[in-house]
Amino acid sequence: MPQIPAAHKQPSCFPADHPPRLAYVCLWTFENGTMARTMHRHSDICEVLLTVEGRGVHTINGQRYRTERGDLLIYNSSVVHEDNSQPGCSERTYCCGVENLHLTGLAENCLLPRGAELRLRTGARFSEFETMFRLIYEHTAQPRLHSNEIAQQLLLSLLLMIMQLGHEAAESERPESAQVDLMRGYIDTHYAEDISLEQIAAQAGISAYYASHLFKEYCGYSPMQYTIRRRIGEAQSLLLLSSMSVTQIAAQTGFDSPNHFSTIFSKHTGYSPSAYRKTFLRSNGGETRNETPGKKNTASRSGAGG
Repeated sequence: MPQIPAAHKQPSCFPADHPPRLAYVCLWTFENGTMARTMHRHSDICEVLLTVEGRGVHTINGQRYRTERGDLLIYNSSVVHEDNSQPGCSERTYCCGVENLHLTGLAENCLLPRGAELRLRTGARFSEFETMFRLIYEHTAQPRLHSNEIAQQLLLSLLLMIMQLGHEAAESERPESAQVDLMRGYIDTHYAEDISLEQIAAQAGISAYYASHLFKEYCGYSPMQYTIRRRIGEAQSLLLLSSMSVTQIAAQTGFDSPNHFSTIFSKHTGYSPSAYRKTFLRSNGGETRNETPGKKNTASRSGAGG
């Protein structure tokens, strides 16, 4: 049997003194249109997700993706995203949170460049990726001798595999609409303010009617629906990650009164703000960081939920 020599000349993508770290790993199950989180973003974490069963609907940077088994999603740091299962379906998904990620030419905690396709099809390589996510999860959830180091090395390999897959898919990447990008960027910056459809449309230099049509065609939501979901998503983060009162959160996320906030929040999540905070803080044992509603098995380096 011929021996194939290993190549050793290619430099590492990751700084030896500042390698990426596993912040948490989760195994999510969403059922029958369950909404995990409305529009939100993480400023210090990159997330990578793999759908292993079922179908979902995920919105990344305003682009809606209908996902199925084998789809890989990348949420760069500060990228606005939302996760749901499709109505009548369930979705089972692994998720790894990555911190301290430094790649040449990219912002901190970004795995793929701006404009790259953020939903990748693993195709014939699905079993490779599923095995990597599963092993990271198992070594973190039930640590044994050397499990932390094994999980860390598996993470580095997984990130390289994702970068490899992204490079192979580069020729088929879909460019983002510049007009929609301008409107969405304006909303992401000003969602907590009293903004109108006319103001949003003005960012792209188009009429309000055309802006609404174009935005919904691309993102799946009208500009004003997207604005509401951004407010709710940020409110969810504040409910779980801060001690601010419901009244304070309502004001900070752009709602004109606590009652209006509670009504809209309940409509979108099925919980009042207070019940949401109580339910999901309790389900996570009081740990607030990156908690996500839905059925979830979570493991982190410290054993706490992500």
